Amino acid sequence: EGMELLAETLRVHVRRVLDTIPGARLACINVLKTNRIGVNYPLDSEGRNIHVQRLVDLKGWAQPLGLISEQVTFHVLEEPDPAAALIEYARSNHVDQILIGARASSTMRRYLGSVSSDVVAQAPCTVTVVRIPERTKSALEAELDALEA
Repeated sequence: EGMELLAETLRVHVRRVLDTIPGARLACINVLKTNRIGVNYPLDSEGRNIHVQRLVDLKGWAQPLGLISEQVTFHVLEEPDPAAALIEYARSNHVDQILIGARASSTMRRYLGSVSSDVVAQAPCTVTVVRIPERTKSALEAELDALEA
């Protein structure tokens, strides 16, 4: 929530990659950050299973891409370290490229690092970090419409 524009921007970049690499497959991954110590609650504040809700959200995100089921998979990983989970997934599945969204910079992320910077530093493949463009949302929506046509 609150990252809709980043999700749209990421989808535009995914579409570009899929259009330029015939036969490419897409793995949509979301990492559910778990506690290292303590209890992890499987339900959100509305009583829905968090894991299932994330899968539903991923499928909803990918739906506008219009991919056939053999071309896309959906995964929710549970891990205290999201970057480590993504890197391990990439290694285990011989991933050629990672496209990862990055939120706006903050002082805390600058000093402590971020998931995207950790993935860039350690991934065994090419990593493209997608950021929200400086241009307006209407310009992005026009590009989305053009790609879908």
